[in-house]
Amino acid sequence: MNTRGEHDDGNQRAELCPTHPCVVGRVSAAGSLGQRTIRRLREELFIWLITVDTTGTPHTLPVGFLWDEAHSTFLIYSASEADRDRLAHIQQNPKVGLHFNFDLSGADSFILTGEASVSTDDPSSDQIPAWVEKYQVFFSQMGLTMQQAAEVAPVALRVRPLTMIVSSWTRGAMLNLKTPEADDDKEDA
Repeated sequence: MNTRGEHDDGNQRAELCPTHPCVVGRVSAAGSLGQRTIRRLREELFIWLITVDTTGTPHTLPVGFLWDEAHSTFLIYSASEADRDRLAHIQQNPKVGLHFNFDLSGADSFILTGEASVSTDDPSSDQIPAWVEKYQVFFSQMGLTMQQAAEVAPVALRVRPLTMIVSSWTRGAMLNLKTPEADDDKEDA
């Protein structure tokens, strides 16, 4: 791999921005793989959140999200702890996974690991213009107002990405990134 994140074999790769502290922010929009990844971060309605319970069993659930470039985190709203075990899982073990569905061709994948925490700093989802813009039509089709949707999922979660794998099987491209914190976590294990 050369210094621009490209492989010497001629296959298309996403370029990296080596100065960005977050693995997601390091994907450049210059290449088509990077463009597709950034588009999915902005346009996809759901991402799969994987938490782990006390027995080590993974639990996967699709969740709505916003990629918050300013904070380099994913913002997710969850039902209260009484309704969802994921909050207890996160309190016991903040390490989580996130991934998109495969695209229609089955070619592009996007897999992240990160640390999740409950955020007391974020307002309810119906008070965030970007959230309302992204989910208004979806919740309207479900027969919910944005205020009702915010009442169903009142708990804000923030996920800080640590590692990321983006691949495009049909183009032979793969990008595997991690933050310095991810290396520190492996040394602690």
